[in-house]
Amino acid sequence: MSLDAPKHIKYFQLCLDMLPSRFEEEDSNKLAIVYFSLLGLLLLRGKQPEDIVSTNREEKIEWIYKHYLPDKSGFRGSLLYDLQLNQAKDNTNSDEYDVPNMAATLFSLQILHMFKDEKTEERLDRNRIMKFVSQCQAEDGSFKSCLGRDGIAFGDSDLRNCMIACTIRRILSNGETSNFQNDINVEKLKDYIMQCLNYNGGLGGSPKEESHAGLTFCGLTSLKLLGAELNPNEWRDTIKWLCHRQIQSQSGDDNNGGFNGRENKDADTCYSFWVIGSLKLLNMEHLIDQERIKQYLITVTQNKFMGGFTKTNEVKISDPLHSSLALCTLSMLGFPGLAQLDLVTMTPIN
Repeated sequence: MSLDAPKHIKYFQLCLDMLPSRFEEEDSNKLAIVYFSLLGLLLLRGKQPEDIVSTNREEKIEWIYKHYLPDKSGFRGSLLYDLQLNQAKDNTNSDEYDVPNMAATLFSLQILHMFKDEKTEERLDRNRIMKFVSQCQAEDGSFKSCLGRDGIAFGDSDLRNCMIACTIRRILSNGETSNFQNDINVEKLKDYIMQCLNYNGGLGGSPKEESHAGLTFCGLTSLKLLGAELNPNEWRDTIKWLCHRQIQSQSGDDNNGGFNGRENKDADTCYSFWVIGSLKLLNMEHLIDQERIKQYLITVTQNKFMGGFTKTNEVKISDPLHSSLALCTLSMLGFPGLAQLDLVTMTPIN
C-alpha cells in the first residue's frame, strides 16, 4: 500500500490557489476549504520539498484577518458578506448580513494557529470573541451557529456547534479559562451532551435523534475539551457501537474495511476519522481492523489520477474535507511520513 504524497500535495495546493468552477457555490464556506487544505498539506509536511507555511505566510495571514469583523466579535464566513455599502447614500445597514459565525471563527483560529501567527495576542480580542460564543449558547446548553446584530442567536443547534464552541474556548485560552470575562455554561453543556446519548451507545445531533458517528465524535471531543474523564468502562456501549461501524463484507466489495456513520449505510471516507478518532479519545482504537481501513483508504478512495481522496468508491472527484480526514485517519494509525494530529484542536503537532 502506497500513499501518492506528491499528487496529494499538488491537489491541496490547487485547492488553496485556484478552485474549479464547481466550487463557486461554496464561497460562503471558503474558510473551511482553506482549513482542510492547509491541514492536509501540513500532515504531509515531511514529504514536501519546501515549507508551505513559510511561502507568502504574511499575505495569507492578512487574508484571514480580513474576515475578522470590525467589532472584534468573531469572523465572517466569507468576504462575500463584507458588503461595505454606502449607508449615507442608500441607508442600507450591511451589518445585518455581516454577522459573526461560529464555524468561520473556529476555522480562522485554527488556520492562524497552524501559521503560528505571533500577533494573535494583540490583534484578537479574546474576551469579545468568547462573549460572542457565550451569547450563542441556548437555554438547553446547546449552541446556535450565528449571532444576529439584535443579540439573538440563530441557525442550527446540535453537537457540531457544541464542539466548535469548546474548541474555540481551548484555542483562545490555551487551556486556561479563568481569565475570560464571559464564559460558557459548562455544566449545562455537559448535561446537553449526555442527553444526546442513545440506548445503543452512539450520540445524535440533539436529544432523541439517531446515533451518528460524526456527532458521536463531536460529543466526546466536547466532553474532553471540558475536562471530563472519558473512562472506557463507562462508555462500553459507545465503544461497541463504534466498532460495529466497520464493514466486514464477505463478498469482498469496495465497502470492505471501511466505516459507515449509521447502521445499514455504505462506507464513507470521512467516517474512518470520526469513528477511529472517537475510539482514540477512549484509548480503544486498537479494537478495529487497522490494516483493512488502511487498505480501504489507499486502494478504494485514494484518487490516483488527480490526488486527494473521494467520499466513496462511487464518487470520482476528490474534495478537501474527505482528503484531509483520510490523512488524519492514516496519521492516527501511524502511517509513515505523516505528521501527528492533535485530536482536540484538530491541528497538526509540529
